[in-house]
Amino acid sequence: MRLFSYCIPTDDGAAPNPYWGVCTLAICKPVIRRVAEEGDWIVGVGSKNVNGKDYSGKLVYAMRVSNKMTLREYDIHCQMVLKEKIPDVINNDYRRQVGDCIYEYENKGYEHRLRDSVHGPKNVDKDLRGVNVLMADQFYYFGNKAVELPPQFLILARQNQGHQSTRNQFIKSDFVQWLQKTYEANKLYGEPQVKVNFAKDKNGNYCATRRCESADEDEAADYSEEKLPTHHWNYFRALEADLKTTSRYIEIHPDNFSTFSTGLAQLFLAASSEIDVVLKQLCDLLSGEQVGNMKEYSRIVAEKLPSLQDKRVFIPIYGIELQPFKDWTASKKFSWWDAYNEVKHHRNTHYEKANLGNALNALGGLYILIFELIRVHKGKSEGGFGQHFVYRDLQPQQELFRLEREEYDRDILENPRRIYKRGI
Repeated sequence: MRLFSYCIPTDDGAAPNPYWGVCTLAICKPVIRRVAEEGDWIVGVGSKNVNGKDYSGKLVYAMRVSNKMTLREYDIHCQMVLKEKIPDVINNDYRRQVGDCIYEYENKGYEHRLRDSVHGPKNVDKDLRGVNVLMADQFYYFGNKAVELPPQFLILARQNQGHQSTRNQFIKSDFVQWLQKTYEANKLYGEPQVKVNFAKDKNGNYCATRRCESADEDEAADYSEEKLPTHHWNYFRALEADLKTTSRYIEIHPDNFSTFSTGLAQLFLAASSEIDVVLKQLCDLLSGEQVGNMKEYSRIVAEKLPSLQDKRVFIPIYGIELQPFKDWTASKKFSWWDAYNEVKHHRNTHYEKANLGNALNALGGLYILIFELIRVHKGKSEGGFGQHFVYRDLQPQQELFRLEREEYDRDILENPRRIYKRGI
């Protein structure tokens, strides 16, 4: 099961279409309609400005895909079973006006005709790229009565272009459980947020235009979210869990920074080795060069990310502050990297360097580099190197390490609806 989510720019009852006992997504969101399978969930969250109303951070609808058919099959199905889904823009019943079976196919052929509907000719290409129609016999529609998402599910409430699914994997089961326990399925809790006036707005011109733009955004943004290098984050979280276990036997305190052990050696080596992997990818993104040693990493980082040496991490629960890359320049490595190589290659004579202080610096450094890797990755995908904060992509959240306070404060200021505090 996957959980797809996106910000719905125009909720007018057509996409999704929650009427006549089955919720359908037959137009718009071409990528989701192409890739979603039976058993997947589709979630639409509110937009920040819908005719002056703010629906951000709220759930507009959710549907569990129970059937999937091509647009041509859907046309045949509606003509036989769901005639109400075929649009009739002059009908007095608004539900009939916004029918989503808007493409009529000739018998046994694939030539289509666009019915009078919420879409116009400029939407056709985007609609057809979606290929399929998604149908749900279990759905929840809130519309203009959109409900607040609990804090733990606000990751769904992105206002960005496109959709997301990978980032939702850690909350999908909890979200579905909450939804099913809290609300009655197949009930229309509200009306559409916007209603098309077909008498004045032929082919729902405003909504059609906005949905056309949204479809373009969906196609353009699809690649970046799925390819974020979040596997490094999963590895970091596993190492952080090992550190928590170690803390049962060695107190995480500056007085113990010189303490060394087999467990700390494993942590130190694993984190440092992963740093080598992450630095290789980061330098490739920053410069386009395929490099593989610390001398080259140092040159590229000094040129492209000079502020990295000033980055700090905190372990608030133990009151510890670290600056893993202090004094790292193009000609000088950070201090504990030599210790890593000595423990790696000459453990018999340098075992004491597999200590708590070096292990913490390696883990803190890995945390910073993963953050930078994803930030730069998003910056390249989105066309710039601005402040693209990535906390929402780092799921599940870390337990011990935090970046410096101003980074988190800035994130909270730029995402005011995120009412749960992250950071220190």
